[in-house]
Amino acid sequence: LLLNLLVIGFSLVIYSLLVGITAGYMFSSRKPAGVAFIGIALAVLGSNLLTILILGFLADYNMIRDISQTMHESFAASDSLLQGLGLQSNLDETTIDAMVEVLRMLLPTILIAVSVIVAFMYYHVVSFTMKKLGESIPKLPSLDEIQLPKKILWYFVFATMGMIFLTLTGELDNFIY
Repeated sequence: LLLNLLVIGFSLVIYSLLVGITAGYMFSSRKPAGVAFIGIALAVLGSNLLTILILGFLADYNMIRDISQTMHESFAASDSLLQGLGLQSNLDETTIDAMVEVLRMLLPTILIAVSVIVAFMYYHVVSFTMKKLGESIPKLPSLDEIQLPKKILWYFVFATMGMIFLTLTGELDNFIY
């Protein structure tokens, strides 16, 4: 327990340092709002990945195994609840394992989405704080003004088509992140 608490504390310190140093550099060098936001989002993503690695190696924590175990326990509890009400449950072990597999495949997307959301909140908290201190930080553009580069969109389309093809042909046994 003590080792786990130390590892989590160390991970939070690294998280705060990486994101804080990145945001501080971006704002002190007067980078445009989009560049600063992307830098903060990448710092949050890197911190999340580093935290997962630290927890995996030092604390012997496997996130997918823990999620799988939690899902099995939850569905077992809901199954017993449904049986107590006189209803039947359609969930079996293969269905739960398929859900865990989908979650495992979506983990990179979830990490990126969480990083963008955290960076968005962090940017607004920092801009509010800096405005109170008398510093000016450029505002983020509104959502209707933001456009992704077309190369990224085409990369996403081809990567998605490739994953669908590999999944349908059965060659995508273990998803490589």
